[in-house]
Amino acid sequence: MKDLYQKISKFDLEAILRRRLNKADGVFWSAFFAAFIALNLIFLYHGIAFLFGDHDWRYLKDGVPLNTGLFEGRFTQFIAINLLSQGEILPVINNVLGFAGFSFGIALLARYWQIPHKKTPYILFALFLSITPYILSFMYFAFLIMPVLSWNAFIIGALIISEKEKTFSIRRSIVAILLITAALGGYPPVINLIATAFMARLLIAVVYEKKTIKKLWLDYRWTVTNIITAVILYKLCLIILSLTGALNTNYYNLQTAPINTWGEKSLLVLKDLFLEFTATLPFITAPYKSALIIIALIGIAVILKSKNKPLSILLYIATFAGGLITLFLSTSIKETEFSPRIDFFGFMYGMACAYAIILKSKQKSLKNIATLAAIFCIWVNTNSLFEGQKVWKLGFESELRIYKRIIKRFEQAPLFNRMNRYIVVQGGAMATRERYYHDDYRYKSDDLLSVAYVPGMASGVMWNYYAPRDYTDTTSYVYTFSPRDDFKQALRSATVWPREGSVITGSYWILLSLTQDGLNYLKENYNK
Repeated sequence: MKDLYQKISKFDLEAILRRRLNKADGVFWSAFFAAFIALNLIFLYHGIAFLFGDHDWRYLKDGVPLNTGLFEGRFTQFIAINLLSQGEILPVINNVLGFAGFSFGIALLARYWQIPHKKTPYILFALFLSITPYILSFMYFAFLIMPVLSWNAFIIGALIISEKEKTFSIRRSIVAILLITAALGGYPPVINLIATAFMARLLIAVVYEKKTIKKLWLDYRWTVTNIITAVILYKLCLIILSLTGALNTNYYNLQTAPINTWGEKSLLVLKDLFLEFTATLPFITAPYKSALIIIALIGIAVILKSKNKPLSILLYIATFAGGLITLFLSTSIKETEFSPRIDFFGFMYGMACAYAIILKSKQKSLKNIATLAAIFCIWVNTNSLFEGQKVWKLGFESELRIYKRIIKRFEQAPLFNRMNRYIVVQGGAMATRERYYHDDYRYKSDDLLSVAYVPGMASGVMWNYYAPRDYTDTTSYVYTFSPRDDFKQALRSATVWPREGSVITGSYWILLSLTQDGLNYLKENYNK
């Protein structure tokens, strides 16, 4: 006990921090601060205006419970936000902490891929990877910003620890396995990043370190072992959770494609491997994708100079294919094909690998062309990220103006009583962001543009958000509502907003139809 007291009394935190800072790697931190400062400046309006998406209403009001997402197997996703802010989604701070984790992961990646240890290439790499429109897919969901953006640091940290494990080290293995398992338990599509980052490291080892297949296995066998063990541990966690009844095993996020579909899925992955370079989405523009094609082609030119061309080309393809693992495994093509949320952990890092390969090259002409293309991407994407915030704000304000008019209608109805509890049954949703975005794109994206700010299936959460007291029952959803005869009678005469009959208030329900498709859905399911 006395020895413990002496150790505590001699503990000098200030001296420890001073020594650490004196030993700090200036080049590493230049990459971190370049990404961190750039993201905070670009999303300054987002943080100050406190923009949020359709999932956030209840969490902004009540906080994010630790078990949120548990039903879909995300058992570690909200640990960070509960530890750092007690589950509260805080203005500005929420973004700052998310960007800090993301930027740290990018700086780690520059070290893991052994980019030339100079400030200029580190900063260029960090800006190229961090200033990306794919990040908008998570900026739409305020409750995901802090936890999800930081998972790259867990993955890359685990890969670095595993690579240093020249002989088996139980301490290193446990740390690496727990980091990977935590990331998978927070957001399973990080498996794309695991594959992409690791394949890229092998590619760099072959191209620049002249390693053979035998040497690769000797140097990276513990990395492979740790990754496989972490995936098995993650699946075991899901099995245990399913036994407790915490998981909704029918949910698409927990479904994996059966073996008899693997052939078809392989063809889809092969096709999308090339289509990713031309797949434009809202704010993910054709000029940006054109510049990426240039960088990818220069990457090929660089690796063709390597000693082992066949293996280098194979690993280059495998790096991009790694970003499509979720598409291959998932049963839902709609949710995973050309999804910016998925590509944020896949295609985006594949392109970062191509640029890293070029930055390590001694071919100055190719490096200069690729750097100009990367700078062009940074400029185009900065504009897209600012435009995204403008479009989102205009869409949010226009939707809320419409809902204020709707509120007036049902509050003025004879049967309305603020002291009652109502089930809001809404047909369709009023998504208006698309009215303010004018560029062409090939694939839609709900998160980036198409989905409404007020969720159609549970719009009651928004009514309670603005009301002096909760007067809607948010435990009942559109598809779980059991109507009585008075509701069915009202539904027969219902019309679409803004016509009379689009808002009808009953004794315990409020019927709201915003789109013809939504009204048709209600009539098909309830008017029988």
